[in-house]
Order: sequence, then structure tokens, then C-alpha cells
Amino acid sequence: MSKPTIFSTRIKELHTKYNYTQKQMGNYLGISTRQYGYLEQGHFTCTYEAVIKLCAVYNVDANYLFGISKENRYPFLVSTVETQLNFNI
Repeated sequence: MSKPTIFSTRIKELHTKYNYTQKQMGNYLGISTRQYGYLEQGHFTCTYEAVIKLCAVYNVDANYLFGISKENRYPFLVSTVETQLNFNI
């Protein structure tokens, strides 16, 4: 059984903070609800494109998601990214 990673722990905390459901996040990333749940548990990996989408929707930088930095130092410009990704949760 896989142990949760910093990445999986942070995306779980963020999805709770922003009141998104796993179903909404799975749809946004183009994966099933179950796969998103596995992602939060550390049992599933995602693509680079999915990481960028997660950074955009949660307004965080990848260094924060991966645990390289403890603080979110470079928030994404969500308004720009939402337009580019046709964000619709």
C-alpha cells in the first residue's frame, strides 16, 4: 500500500479548503472520481498537464505542491489560466 506523499496530502488539503468535490476535480482533470481519490491517497500519478491545472485551480506553484517549498511563493495568475483552460468546475 502506498503512503501519502506531500503532493497527495497538499492536493487533498486544497480541495477541502476550496470546497471542491473529488468528482469536480476529476472532471476538471479528465480522470474519474476514483482516480482523483487515488491521487489524493498517493496511489495514482498525474500528467504534467494535470499538475499545471491543479496549480491554476488552487492558485499555487508546483514547488509548493511537491513540497519543495513550504509556502506558496508564486501564485498562479488564475484569471489568465482560467481563460486559457476554459475552466468550468
